Amino acid sequence: MNFFNLFQAKPKHCTSCGNISPGLHEIYSGIRDGQNIDQLCTTCLIARLGSQVQGKNILFIEPAITDYYTYTPLNEVNSQLAKSQIQLALATIGDKCAICSKPSSHLWMPQEDIDFEAMESQSANNYYSIPTNPPAWKGTVALCDEHIVEQLRDYIESKRNYFLTFRFPDSSSAGYYD
Repeated sequence: MNFFNLFQAKPKHCTSCGNISPGLHEIYSGIRDGQNIDQLCTTCLIARLGSQVQGKNILFIEPAITDYYTYTPLNEVNSQLAKSQIQLALATIGDKCAICSKPSSHLWMPQEDIDFEAMESQSANNYYSIPTNPPAWKGTVALCDEHIVEQLRDYIESKRNYFLTFRFPDSSSAGYYD
């Protein structure tokens, strides 16, 4: 055995399909302090997310970093300002997906539609992404179940990144990813 082989990265296998992937998404249970339950390739992550978002209303905020992308149920948002802005955003979901004619139930919000000024007033232990008011939106779109997962897949592939921590939606009917 060559000494330098000790320092080479070992191939990582998706725990769902078994395929080798250059980067795997670390899947955790629960909302906070969960346990690592899976390591998924992007294909398996998107397939599982597709089944998990059905029947829910979710605001997907464009990830700023790939350290984590975590679902938070609306009833667990502890900031009244963040909760009210997320509720307002979810209440404005249009009737139809921006890409097809299916009913929309999700929003994709780019970073440009986040109210960073309002976020500065939050404490470090109670920090949430805060959407701007809908009239100020520049790129937020309503999407159906199928197209929201395609949007996230395209985002991941365009950045060539993987999430170090990812949490799937729980049984709540509304929430957001940030």
